[in-house]
Amino acid sequence: MPARAATRSKNGDRKGSHTQDPLDAEAKNRIHQLLDNVREQTKEKSESERNENGFVEGEDPDNPVRIYCDGVFDVFHVGHAKVLEQAKKMFKYVYLIVGVSGDEETLRLKGRTVMDEKERTESVEHCKWVDEVICPCPWIISVDFLEKHNIDYVAHDDIPYNSAGAGDIYSEIKKIGKFKATQRTDGISTSDLILRIIKDYDKYIWRSLDRGYTPKELGISQTKALRVKLKEKLLPMVNNSVGKVGKDITKTLDKWKKNSSHFVDHFIHQFDRDYKPKHELVMVDKAILRDDGISDFDY
Repeated sequence: MPARAATRSKNGDRKGSHTQDPLDAEAKNRIHQLLDNVREQTKEKSESERNENGFVEGEDPDNPVRIYCDGVFDVFHVGHAKVLEQAKKMFKYVYLIVGVSGDEETLRLKGRTVMDEKERTESVEHCKWVDEVICPCPWIISVDFLEKHNIDYVAHDDIPYNSAGAGDIYSEIKKIGKFKATQRTDGISTSDLILRIIKDYDKYIWRSLDRGYTPKELGISQTKALRVKLKEKLLPMVNNSVGKVGKDITKTLDKWKKNSSHFVDHFIHQFDRDYKPKHELVMVDKAILRDDGISDFDY
């Protein structure tokens, strides 16, 4: 008797000849095993992150995560505040410790500061995100320092910070998994602020003189004060290019402007040795030196 032919059902399956593909079954089993493993690992991780009170890290109000953030914090500005805010908000409950570098080490390893360590410390203390300040703090963080202050993580931007004759000073912290990256605020830094002031130096001097400050209070000579006053009075004439005198003054001021960029770079470099000069550091054009050897840019 001939074998009965397989018939098709309404949905197109062949009745009497349908068998499960063993490869499909094996693939499904593997997927199920992977999912089971992921679930198990997630469960174990969740359990391991819970403290003795049953809270996940950063969720226990009685046991906040202790985060450390260090820096020079000279001329405290919004960029500093935003970094500290990021550190404070890394977990629900955070105790933020901020390290402020001391004057001696900062001068030796980075450059001079505008504010001394006491002023820089008080500026940081007044930031609402900060719970504790350590000054002076170590330039390079050690494991012993972390243990001494019960620090869970160190927060800093992720750009390698090369200093003190070593490579990235946060490399060891990164290796042990204690590093948390923050984001810098573009366009704002202590060097940027100093640069803005230096570029308009004469305007700030003129404004202060006009408000009644004496040359002595501003740390400038009487000669410098007279030069600034003269320059400010002549500027309208220069802008209008009044005759030959105006052209000559314009030429002189252009020369001053050309050379001032080099002085700006020199000056900023004193405060931040990591600062990348925008111009070649060259000597001043001798043509603008006075007979006594002091240039018009010696402020």
